Amino acid sequence: MDLSPLRKFEVTGPDAEELMQMAVTRNMKKLSVGQVVYTAMCYEHGGVVDDLLVYKKADDDYLICLNASNTEKDVAWLKSKLSGFDAKLVDVSDDFALLALQGPKALEILSGLTSVDLGSLNYYWFTEGGVAGKPCIISRTGYTGEQGVERSWERMGAAQGVGEA
Repeated sequence: MDLSPLRKFEVTGPDAEELMQMAVTRNMKKLSVGQVVYTAMCYEHGGVVDDLLVYKKADDDYLICLNASNTEKDVAWLKSKLSGFDAKLVDVSDDFALLALQGPKALEILSGLTSVDLGSLNYYWFTEGGVAGKPCIISRTGYTGEQGVERSWERMGAAQGVGEA
């Protein structure tokens, strides 16, 4: 399944963890590097901005996956929160292809294309490695309703800045 229309952003900088802590409903300080979390962004009055996946690459480096139909609204809300944080929000959507390999033989099929030990990749965790000779982020989230390998992102080029504090 091609999920490339989903929008991907990096949140980086010394205050990236604090920005993410403020922006989403899950506790980012409890996440380990390599962990993925499904969470929500909420308005101050409690209404939901949107749901998203957050990948913790480091305390100062997060990768977020936004719903394509709400990207403009989501990004505007996130940009409005950058003030006061030493962090930047960078759209990397055009730098990645996003593929979900699903079904009962998904791991078996992908295992033939990577040296990553997919059997040790836990649910809602990710790792970086090669797939068919291309650098990828490989994760298992079940986000699309299957227990396959949900996200395999290949960096395609340089990222473009969206906004920064």
